[in-house]
Amino acid sequence: MTGMRIISLFSGMALTGILSIPALAADCDSLTGEWTNAINGSPTLIITEVEDISGHLRGQFTSPSGTAGEAFALTGWVVESEPDRADDVVPALTFSVRFTPYGSVSAWSGTCRILDGVPTIETIWHLTRSHGDYDWDHQLTGTDVFVPVVSD
Repeated sequence: MTGMRIISLFSGMALTGILSIPALAADCDSLTGEWTNAINGSPTLIITEVEDISGHLRGQFTSPSGTAGEAFALTGWVVESEPDRADDVVPALTFSVRFTPYGSVSAWSGTCRILDGVPTIETIWHLTRSHGDYDWDHQLTGTDVFVPVVSD
């Protein structure tokens, strides 16, 4: 019984140590983390996982407009090439979100690079919605820029 208490105590200490490890800041080498929309400063993009071999990424997206602050699942891909000669090599990524209650889907595609010392994801997005006031307004296109959330 004493052995079980020691194991339990050790397991509890190990678990506490694991849970108290601070999250790594998101950057272009490790996209996992929280990213904020550089235009309005709201934390909108949380990448929770990037699979090493496949490049499949998962996370959550909160739109800064039109969705009442709801978080939606996102899925996507990242690909990186080995540096070749003097080429400009950056991670390329894409992700999409299904905004079911709002009848729309969106996809972002872009790159991550260091701009003025800050990891920056620059994207082009396309939003397609099932309803619209006119036949021409079912598809919208724009740009978003994301930077890591700075924790105090």
